[in-house]
Amino acid sequence: MSTINIFPFKIYHVSSGFDCQWMMDTVNGMLEQAYKEATENNQGSMRGNGVCSYNTSRELHTRREFTPLIEFIEAHAQNYWNDLGYTTAQKPGVFEMWTNVYKKDSFIDMHSHSPVQMTASFYLQQPENGGNLVFEHPMMHLMKHQPYDPNLLRNHPEFWEYDVHVKPGDLILFPGYMNHKTRPNQSEQDRIMIGANICNVL
Repeated sequence: MSTINIFPFKIYHVSSGFDCQWMMDTVNGMLEQAYKEATENNQGSMRGNGVCSYNTSRELHTRREFTPLIEFIEAHAQNYWNDLGYTTAQKPGVFEMWTNVYKKDSFIDMHSHSPVQMTASFYLQQPENGGNLVFEHPMMHLMKHQPYDPNLLRNHPEFWEYDVHVKPGDLILFPGYMNHKTRPNQSEQDRIMIGANICNVL
């Protein structure tokens, strides 16, 4: 007799090898302007003094400075698309892109991008103790009513949540329906993330 683990949830993690400092120097003025505009209309799930430009500036993918990043994201989105078994009659493409900055102690609360098919997080600046990306088990709201042993849940927090440890230049791709958040930035240095939503294109 044995138990069988079924219905895995796949995320995609790859290092770009980009020179992130050079990229930061290239786009820093653009990002600063995006943060300034977003301050008065920040994303509701942001906590602390973090800023998300989604509400005010989600068209970074139209700027030529981001062309190498877009090409990298879309190439790996195609790999992930294939691995998920999505239709070969369509291919994934970035249709909106924004930026988040996390000052010390700031983070983003649990949320999803549903019904977006795929989401990307690229870490342009990720300091030591900058805070991880965290995914919530998609079935948690149903599973929490089950009589799990409290010691299991206390000693294995990954039962409900999964931390992804990221470094500068890392790209994470995941289904838009997956709830996710970040741990607080414990560093004096900002954590800077470029986010993108991806959908099928003909």
